[in-house]
Amino acid sequence: MTTNHISTTRPRPTPATSSPPSAGTVVLARPFPVLATVAGAGAALAGLAALSVVAVVGWFLADAGAHGDTRDALRVAADAWLVGQGSQLTYAGVTYAVVPLGLTALLALVLWRSARWAVGLAEPRDERETAYGVAMFSLAYLLVAVVVAVLATTDDAAPSLVRVVIGSLLLPVVVGGASVLHATQRWSIVTDRLPGDVGTVEAVVRVAGLAGRVLLAVYAAGLVTVLVSLGLHAGSLSAMLAAQDLSVGDLLALTVLSVVVLPNAALLAVGYLAGPGFAVGTGTTVSTGSVLLGPVPAFPLLAALPGSGAAPWWTDLLLAVPPVVTAAVVVRRHRRAVPGTLDWRHGLAAGAVAGLVLGLLSGLGGGALGDGRMGQLGTSPLLVAMFLLLSTGAGGLVGGVLAPLASRVLDLVGVSRPEVPVPAAEAGEGPQTQTAISPALAARLREARRQRADGATEQRPPFAPADAAAADGEVTVSLADATDDAEETVSLGGNDRDQDMA
Repeated sequence: MTTNHISTTRPRPTPATSSPPSAGTVVLARPFPVLATVAGAGAALAGLAALSVVAVVGWFLADAGAHGDTRDALRVAADAWLVGQGSQLTYAGVTYAVVPLGLTALLALVLWRSARWAVGLAEPRDERETAYGVAMFSLAYLLVAVVVAVLATTDDAAPSLVRVVIGSLLLPVVVGGASVLHATQRWSIVTDRLPGDVGTVEAVVRVAGLAGRVLLAVYAAGLVTVLVSLGLHAGSLSAMLAAQDLSVGDLLALTVLSVVVLPNAALLAVGYLAGPGFAVGTGTTVSTGSVLLGPVPAFPLLAALPGSGAAPWWTDLLLAVPPVVTAAVVVRRHRRAVPGTLDWRHGLAAGAVAGLVLGLLSGLGGGALGDGRMGQLGTSPLLVAMFLLLSTGAGGLVGGVLAPLASRVLDLVGVSRPEVPVPAAEAGEGPQTQTAISPALAARLREARRQRADGATEQRPPFAPADAAAADGEVTVSLADATDDAEETVSLGGNDRDQDMA
């Protein structure tokens, strides 16, 4: 049987060369778990230090340090850092449970960069060392969080230690683990353990990627809704700020606080676009159908709330935003995807998954602001998830059905189609092998499952060359050693042709 190949090459960075150590020089190994431990503790301390600087500067700007001392500012920074992990704060017997998601996002960014730093200095050698390093990274972060929570607890203010432990463990595991897998390209740790054959895994990868795009697009629509409403109520915002007669320091602190809770407001707006709406106090509701509000705090973002009473007719049209946005994302992705790899089923599944997940996440935007009437703030996550599952699922279905027609229309009007990395079939040849995931990932999936089926005890490293010739129609991977032009060669078997793609 004659096996031909399609060769795909892409440049990869050539590793930096260094002179070999001289005789008698001791070279110290840098194991990844050790550096991951340092990175986890460093990420925690870096976030805490940044908030401490902001707190001290804000304290001086507020009243030039006339009230309290530096320790009070540092304690506020510690409480804010813990709340960013998901902890609730009890102050003077009153519970505050709103998590500023903007602050959480900043802490997640620090975790992401710290994990990449550890990988850059000492890349893990295998899957076991990768998992061990992520565990040490998370435990180091958790240890710092627990120490800070204990030291920050006073008679007046006390964080929830249980929620500190949960948040400070979940955040580094998810963010740090994803950063390490992204930096090392060892996603096979996850994908190799998915049930089913390679085709099933490819379908899951397609749906997950498309669902992520839909989720971000609908969330962005909620953020735009908040900003537009805030602009339409700019007069109310100006009057609110003027009535408070704030100093420069107070105005700056209020602005920073508004920015860090803006992602929360976007999640509440998603509940508004879904239909059920959200509450801003006990017995209140803000939806496209009606608005029932009581007295609300003089906070800038709350100026974007519509007035109480029957909502105007056009607000019902906002219910079409999630399905329309979902359909647009599906159509755009279909046009950029490999032909034949996306259809209406992927659009339906991705829309439904994105709506369900985003609806549940909308519950993170609210929480209790005290024990009074502001003890109820936010959406009903299950209700929003149900509405979004239907609306974005329908949008994904419509987008998947209309995507081929939309692509033809765009071609007729002269809109260029993005290049797809699949070679055109030559005359007289069979269909080309197409895969929605990388050939390297497909090969590792097949190899791992073949070894498990054979009862093999030794696994080939994720990036070791596949020397065996590919069977007809199968995908194999060969990573060439570092050449002068440092190219990575991927060979796909099953067609009588050779073609190089940039």
